Amino acid sequence: MEAQGGTVGLMKGKGSGRGSRQKAVRGNKARPKGDNQVKKFEVRGWFEDTGIVASVRVKSAEDAMFAAQSVVAGGVVLVEIPLTVPQAITVINQLAKTTPRIIVGAGGVTNAASAQACLDAGAQFLTCDGVLPAVIEFASKQEVVAFPGALTPTEIITAWEANADFVKVVPCAHIG
Repeated sequence: MEAQGGTVGLMKGKGSGRGSRQKAVRGNKARPKGDNQVKKFEVRGWFEDTGIVASVRVKSAEDAMFAAQSVVAGGVVLVEIPLTVPQAITVINQLAKTTPRIIVGAGGVTNAASAQACLDAGAQFLTCDGVLPAVIEFASKQEVVAFPGALTPTEIITAWEANADFVKVVPCAHIG
């Protein structure tokens, strides 16, 4: 999908999680009154069921809102807004508040401070472009799904040992 010079990429990974954890039953899951926060096991369940995260990489906040809302309307509910998108924190906040059925995450998170800002804005999962143990540890303590990026077997093992929920193998194009 093109959005004025940007792209919406799809990360696919059905079955790429670490073991089977409790899954959510969509639509039938009762939550305590006033508890609208999506739980970690629900985010994991959505990803394990679909294997798709739409990564919205565009050049404006408006394009990011349009692209994210479009992919959700098309049935892809897990949407990553990379921090390279202008006003990414604001976009995450607006999507979390105004887009029904979305599970919005922050991409390209590099440290605990930016991770906290993303969570405060409404992000429900975090991705990073490399194996960053501090971000993975922060996400684990906050009960949020972490998707670090890795390429080599050593990086993938390091991510698992750091307690990552999933590992995205990037950049795939370079290795086939």
